[in-house]
Amino acid sequence: MFSRHINEIKRRLVFIVNSLLLNFVIFYHYSEEILYVIVSPLGIDKHLIFTNITEAFFSYINLALYSNFIILIFLCLYHFLSFLYPGLYHKEKKQIRTYLALFFFLFIIGNIIIYKVIIPSAWSFFLTFETTNLEGFFDIRLEAKINEYLDIFLIVLLLSNIFFQLPLMLILIINLNIIAVEQLINYRKSFFLLSLILAAFCSPPDVFSQLILATPIILFYESLLFFLILKRNYKTYHHL
Repeated sequence: MFSRHINEIKRRLVFIVNSLLLNFVIFYHYSEEILYVIVSPLGIDKHLIFTNITEAFFSYINLALYSNFIILIFLCLYHFLSFLYPGLYHKEKKQIRTYLALFFFLFIIGNIIIYKVIIPSAWSFFLTFETTNLEGFFDIRLEAKINEYLDIFLIVLLLSNIFFQLPLMLILIINLNIIAVEQLINYRKSFFLLSLILAAFCSPPDVFSQLILATPIILFYESLLFFLILKRNYKTYHHL
């Protein structure tokens, strides 16, 4: 029995490694198309530069690796759960399906908001520092380096995605009985303040982006609190 599990783990690891190698080749082949999608929020009149002879090449390599890292997360999640799934009870399987559905929902909605709202508004804010001779003493134009642009884009993307997964983390904490409903009510104002601080940390320095990032989390917190109180009152009423 034990050797069978070991063989299954080895088989899954081999599949993950082979998939990553194949995905890396595919992502590198289409790295220019991926870069176009990433650069699009800057506007059609913008371009990227490189000041080192190898900078563009390694930027494409890094872009393929970053894209592969996202695939790695989903592959490891799938194979880890597939390995554990047969040994779980029906209730545990149902909970995992619920968590996965919420995870993918938050991931998709979060990335749509990040790409369509947060990043364009942030880039618009930074581009306001451009000036011309008619507006100032001299021209200030953005000449973004390809590796620096990729770094800041991916940092904003990563931090914002982590921020959008806070509702799932909160539900897990509640279901594990680490925190009670009364504590959620007592720490309500603290959570609002923490959400705004984290939103400021995860988003560029403009108020609009911070509010766009923090508002869905605060609304979710309020909705979750409402349903938890409703559920508690329902159980109390039926025990009477």
